[in-house]
Amino acid sequence: MTLESFTSKDIKLLFSGFSISPLFYNFLIDTVPKLDLDLEKLQSNLSFELQPILNGERVSIFKAYKLWSAIEKSSDRSNIGLIIADYFTAEKAGLLGELFFNTENLRESVEMSKRFLAILINNIHETLEDLDDDTVIFYFDIVPRFLMPFSITECYAKICYNWVNEYCGTENFPIKEINFYSSKPKHMKFYTKHFPHTVINFNQKRNYAVIKKEVFLTKNRNKNLNYKYKYLLQHAEKIKKEIYSSYTCSQTIINMILINMPEGNHSIQQIAEKLNISVSTIKRKLKNENTTFKKVTETIRKKLALSMIKDKNISYEEMSYLLGYSEYSPFFRAFKKWFKHSPSDYRTKFA
Repeated sequence: MTLESFTSKDIKLLFSGFSISPLFYNFLIDTVPKLDLDLEKLQSNLSFELQPILNGERVSIFKAYKLWSAIEKSSDRSNIGLIIADYFTAEKAGLLGELFFNTENLRESVEMSKRFLAILINNIHETLEDLDDDTVIFYFDIVPRFLMPFSITECYAKICYNWVNEYCGTENFPIKEINFYSSKPKHMKFYTKHFPHTVINFNQKRNYAVIKKEVFLTKNRNKNLNYKYKYLLQHAEKIKKEIYSSYTCSQTIINMILINMPEGNHSIQQIAEKLNISVSTIKRKLKNENTTFKKVTETIRKKLALSMIKDKNISYEEMSYLLGYSEYSPFFRAFKKWFKHSPSDYRTKFA
């Protein structure tokens, strides 16, 4: 079954709700010249212009699929997905890359990237499971799986492989196996080069990697302890004074929300645990100020969003992550409710 066998109505239904950040789309565009592709041929295989995406338009997964297919058609190399993956370094990934390499351990990196990727590309599903005392299983599925070219899954697996090896050091060979749902590709001869010291299996029930637990939990000696907060710091400092004047008794709570917001660990239960006080105590303190935890959190998010939208170095997806959202769409809806404009419209008109 292929994309061409579906009607336009089927396709619209299948891909509704799936979208991809311009970060990855622009990465593909930037990578095209390095692949020695004929750009005119590439554009001729597309039914849409690329410039709106380069200007920051959020892209449907359908368009991303079309671009990928056009790149495959414009190349004579069957291992194009593996080649593209080697160009997607941490530097290219922006905030995602920097966060990934500044965590306590690899498990935290994977958990963090799961939430970030749900914002950047909301059709990647990742889960972690302990297989036994020695190994961890990392499942990765790109949906709808039966429509995605294998080269996309292959590319994603290679990016993960590269980043995990860079994080842990290749001498540890942290990934023991990579298992693919698909059958063997034509370019199996390239796998020894791209996945050295790792067993590769095909025709499996799911896509997953098997990782050594000892490596997975090894502490990261090169981490930046302030990485979680530094992206919010300049904007947080601008809004703190204003918020403090409104909620004089809850400055400690506000600080704790700000510090933990990028991780998504800022529920009232989590903040109470970190402050070593009860949830009822937080509620009582805030009630004395005629407010609630929900209102304080929304005020912080709203003021931070207004500050960050003026900083064009921060993408909308990065804003979503830093404000503690698990997906892009809730941030989009909240922003529009607060300011009566979408993030892109607001930045264009007022920033």
